[in-house]
Amino acid sequence: MSRAKGPNEAYQTLVARTCAKLKTWRFSEIRMKHAPEGRGPVAIRGQVPDLTGVLEETLYIFGVETRGSLGGDAAHARMAAFSQYAVEKRAVFVLVVPGELEDAAYQTVRLLGLPNTVVYPVPQWPASRSDSTSAQRPAPFALRRKPS
Repeated sequence: MSRAKGPNEAYQTLVARTCAKLKTWRFSEIRMKHAPEGRGPVAIRGQVPDLTGVLEETLYIFGVETRGSLGGDAAHARMAAFSQYAVEKRAVFVLVVPGELEDAAYQTVRLLGLPNTVVYPVPQWPASRSDSTSAQRPAPFALRRKPS
């Protein structure tokens, strides 16, 4: 019998899976919050991103949110800080959520009016066969924008 993932475990799984994808998509300078080697992302407006990476000379800032955190004030403050920084620095803010929260994430982005923000829904666990074969495809972030 499998058990449901707790909030911390769900968050850690999202971060780990996203980090693995960044490597397959040939991101460089990947930095992960709580990295064992201590090379985490630099704080942005007092908020530390969960991941950062560079692809084709563009900085990507990743905020990972779970079912328990997506609607909270602290998450909204993080998203606003990262999105505004992305506008100023010509970067991209990527909101990472479990796949089942994709619609809620897009609604949050619209509600908060977050520019330079895309949503990356991570497929449910365990990884599906189609998820594991997607490593050959380029990073989907530029393609993930939903029309307003």
